Amino acid sequence: MLAAKCLCRLVATLFVFSLYVVPVSAAPDPDANTPSAPIDDVRQKFNLACSAGSAADLAGLLAEKAVWMPPGEPAVIGRDTIRDRYAAQFAATHSSFTLRPGDIRVSGDWAWLWGGYDRIDTPVDGGPSQTTIGKYLMIFSREGEGWKIMCDCWNTDAPALQVDAQVALHGFRALAECKLRDVSRMLSLVASTDQVKSGDWNAMVGLLKSLGATGITANAIWFVRPDGYYYTVEKGYTGLNLSERSYFPDLMAGKSILGTLVVSLSTGKRSVIVAEPVLGTQGVVGGVGVSYSVDQLSLEIDEQLRLPAEVVFYALDASGQTALHRDPTLMFAYPSDMGEEGLRSAVAEMLSKDSGTVTYVFRDLRKTIFFERSSVLGWVFALGFSEPTPPVPESGS
Repeated sequence: MLAAKCLCRLVATLFVFSLYVVPVSAAPDPDANTPSAPIDDVRQKFNLACSAGSAADLAGLLAEKAVWMPPGEPAVIGRDTIRDRYAAQFAATHSSFTLRPGDIRVSGDWAWLWGGYDRIDTPVDGGPSQTTIGKYLMIFSREGEGWKIMCDCWNTDAPALQVDAQVALHGFRALAECKLRDVSRMLSLVASTDQVKSGDWNAMVGLLKSLGATGITANAIWFVRPDGYYYTVEKGYTGLNLSERSYFPDLMAGKSILGTLVVSLSTGKRSVIVAEPVLGTQGVVGGVGVSYSVDQLSLEIDEQLRLPAEVVFYALDASGQTALHRDPTLMFAYPSDMGEEGLRSAVAEMLSKDSGTVTYVFRDLRKTIFFERSSVLGWVFALGFSEPTPPVPESGS
C-alpha cells in the first residue's frame, strides 16, 4: 500500500514538472551529452535484453525498488521479483521486443519516457507467434552517473474483449495439446518395454490395461500388428484390420501419430488417434495406440476453461473437419459443407493462415472468431463470440 501511494505521488509530481519542463526529442542523439541520450540508451538496452531472453541483463537496468505494472495483473515490486518474472516468461516464450522511441522529459534526478511498443511472442515448445501492439510509460531515477528504470506500466491497443479471447484461445489450444501429448509420452514408454516389443498380446495386455487405469478417456487402447490386424484391451483380438487407415503406413514406417481423426472400428465412436511404433530387433513389430474420445476431450476442456455460455470454441483438422467443438452435434462435421458462403470463406482463410480473426454468420448468429494453428497437432483452434444479426430494415412504400 505504501509503495502504491508513493508511486501515485511520484506520478503526480512528475505531471506538475511536465508543465514547466521543455520536452526533449526521443530520437537517438549522436551527442551523448544531451539529456535524451542516456534515457534512450536504456530503452535500446531494454529491447536487446528482452529479445535475447536475458532476465539478468534486464534486471541490470532496474532500480532496486522498481515497480512493474503489467495489464490485468497485480503490481510486481522489487528488482529481484521482476527479474524472476521475466526468467519464467523467457523460459516459455521467445519475444522479439521493440520499445519504439517516444517522448522523453527530464527534471533533475527524475525522467520519464512514453511511447509505443511491438512484441512478437513465440512459444519455445512450438505454436504460432502472437503479435501485440501497445503503449508504455517508464519512469527513471538517476543513480550516480546513470539512469535506472523505477517504474514501467503498459497495455495493449487491442480492445479488452479481444485480449480476453486470445488468452482463452491460447488456453484452449494448450489444454488439448497437453492432454494428447501426455498420452503420446506414456505410449512411448509402453512401446519401449520388453513385453510390448515381444509382439505377444498375452505378454503385453496387462501393461496396456494399467495404461487405461491412468484415467485416459479412451474409446480403445490397442496393439496393431504389421499386417493390420489388432487387439484392444476391451475386446482382445478384434478380427478387424487397420491397414486402410490413413495413418497406418506412417506408423509402420516408425513414425509417431498424433491428431488423426477416425471413427473407431471396434467401438464406432469418434476418436483422435495417438499412436507410437514398437521397434524390435528386426524393425517395427507393430504399434500401440489410444483412440482418444474427442467428445470427452471437448467436455473436459469446457469444464476446465469455464467459459461463458455465449463463447464458441472448436478445432479443425488440416482437411477442415471439426476435431473438437463445444456443441457435440457439430463434432466431425465439415463446416465448409454447411451451406453458408461466409462460413466457407472463413474456414478457407483459417486453414490457409497460422493465426488471425474471421467473421461470419451461422444459424442467424454473427460469429467473431480468433484462431491459431497448433504446430503440435496440425489443427486450427478457434474461439470467439456470437451475437444476433441485425434485422434487415423493411423497404419503404
